[in-house]
Formats: sequence, structure tokens, C-alpha cells
Amino acid sequence: GKTSDKESMTQKIDNVSTDEGSLKFDPLDDGVVNALPVGFRIFIKSKMNPSQLHAITASASEYGDGGFTLIKGPPGTGKSTTLVSVLNALHLRQYQEYYSAIEKIVTESNASTYYEELAALNKAAEVKPRILVCAPSNAGIDNVIMKIMGDLFVDGNGAKYSPSLVRVGAGITNPKIKSIGMKEQVDLIIEEGADFTKLEQIILTGRQNLKRFQKEIHKLRIRIQAMVGKNI
Repeated sequence: GKTSDKESMTQKIDNVSTDEGSLKFDPLDDGVVNALPVGFRIFIKSKMNPSQLHAITASASEYGDGGFTLIKGPPGTGKSTTLVSVLNALHLRQYQEYYSAIEKIVTESNASTYYEELAALNKAAEVKPRILVCAPSNAGIDNVIMKIMGDLFVDGNGAKYSPSLVRVGAGITNPKIKSIGMKEQVDLIIEEGADFTKLEQIILTGRQNLKRFQKEIHKLRIRIQAMVGKNI
């Protein structure tokens, strides 16, 4: 039968072998898809066609190894939808690295003081998700932002969440995006910083939360060590 444009959207993917136009591996192959959380895998399998799944999983599986993934196709073939899911997948992969770093601190850290543990947590924060999305036009990047704001991301449990966004550069084409512009975000931080009472409360709350997290980490470490001891 005739292949639709949407089904043939992914025409070339770097670092992915092809054989006379056919994929040599199943885009749903566990070795590729299992790099993504279960809830997200279920979501994309229910919403995307095989070509889109191939693009998403190929992009996510190559994450951190260099190279790039090229997705091309005629207008209306689902490239923007696929792009948002690719960003979602990369966001989840980065968060997994962050959680793994936190888990390592909880289970393996020998930090004996509050400040040593705080320093370790700050170090782990360096791998929190930070993704730069670029486009050749203001309208192009604004369309991606609007799609993310409208569709949201899907977490590892399949629930929707709104990622933190900052729109960099001038020429915003949609007033709905203005609130996440860099200038507006900086102005908001400056405005909050000018209110010393509010600033002191934020600092106090932050210190209280850090102490609470330290106590919880200490309790978890004891429980984990006890569980490991029982299994020896």
C-alpha cells in the first residue's frame, strides 16, 4: 500500500543504520525504549506512529554520546509533536541522572557534617535538566514553546507536568509567552529581592528545608544500610 508522509517522516537519522529505506531495528525494541521511564514509554507508544517512535527513541538513546539526530519531512507530518516528545525524553533522561546522583549521596556518602552533605547536594544539582532549544525564527521557537505550554511534558509515571521555561531573545510573537521571557523573569527576581522581609522568609524556609532533607537522607541511609546488611 501507499506509505503516508507521516509514516515516512523520519528519512534520515544519524548513527542509526538503515537498509534500503527500512529500519534494521524495531523502534519499540526494549534495548532502546527501556532507557525511558515506563509511564513515558506507555504514553508515546499510544500517541506516536512507528516513525515518530523511532525518532524519539533514537534521540534519547544517543543522549550524551555526541552526534545528532536529523528528522525531516513535509509540513503537517508531526515533526513539531515529535520534537516536543524528544525534548520530553531528554528532560527525563537528565532528571534520571540527577536522581541517580542524589541516590548515590544517600547510599554512599561519607559526609559527616551538614555542610559537607550540602556541598555534595549542590554538586549533584549541576546535572539537573538544562536544555537549549533553538530555531531559525522567532515564530519557530514560539511555536515550540506554545506546544510545550499546551501539551505539557509526561513524567515517568505518565502524569503531566509543566517544565520550567525561559524564552531568550527579543521578538516574541505571542503575548502568552511574554511571562516566561528572560526580561520578565529577571524583573521578577529583582522585584522579589527588593522585598527584604519576603527575601528573609525565603532564605529561612530554604534553610529549614535543607535541614529537613539532611535528616531524611540520614534516616534513609540507616534504613538502606540495614537492608543491605540483612541481604549479606
